[in-house]
Amino acid sequence: MRAKKDAHVRFVTFSNCSLNDDQVKRLVESMRGYDALMSLNLTENEIGPEGARSVAEYIKSAPGLKSLELYGNPLTDAGVKQLVDSLKERGNRATLRQLGLGSSGMTDVGMGHVADLVRSNMASLADLSLSDTSDASKEAWIELASALGANKNVKSLTLDKCGLGGSEGGLFDLLEAIAGNESLQDIDLESNNLTRSDGEKLLGLLKRRSFLPALRNINVYEPEADDDDSGGDDDALLSEELAEKLRELIQSRIST
Repeated sequence: MRAKKDAHVRFVTFSNCSLNDDQVKRLVESMRGYDALMSLNLTENEIGPEGARSVAEYIKSAPGLKSLELYGNPLTDAGVKQLVDSLKERGNRATLRQLGLGSSGMTDVGMGHVADLVRSNMASLADLSLSDTSDASKEAWIELASALGANKNVKSLTLDKCGLGGSEGGLFDLLEAIAGNESLQDIDLESNNLTRSDGEKLLGLLKRRSFLPALRNINVYEPEADDDDSGGDDDALLSEELAEKLRELIQSRIST
């Protein structure tokens, strides 16, 4: 597997190509010297820890890379660590703005590595996606949220399909830990089995002007929810009616 040799290539996408560790190693080796590369999309492949190591090594020699998407690869905690260590090593020289590590098989250990990256306050990182990360505990999510609470650069956070809703999901504790963040503008919480009770708690948080003051949008869409919450069941999925109230409250905060 080789990319076309061209030093002016800015975007490389091999999505859903069944790339394994050996193939991705050959791919990134063929991309040495792609100094103009801005985006590398390797979503939905079969890249494990060894493949992640190859990508991590490539990151060190990609001076202009701004987007790295690895959603849907079995990176595991070990692979996540390889990538995080590479980005931390680059420090202020890193240019990456968008990082996608969702559905990678990470557990609490991998989440801890991501929290370390967030704590490093890498100046360039503005968009973090951990979609479909369902094997991390509530405590691990709170650790990440605490790191985000002090972060000054991340503007967009994607956490859809992470099982954060309900009494066991810990959404409220996560949001409390993240409350002091002053850079987050967009949070995606779609399909987290959010309940009516979660929505009411979120309404209460949003009424605090000090809570995520830069927030411009929060997606709490639940595809399986009823259209209204007239039943009053706290364990029912968050309705579109309540989601609309949240959007209106955010807009009122922006306009005042």
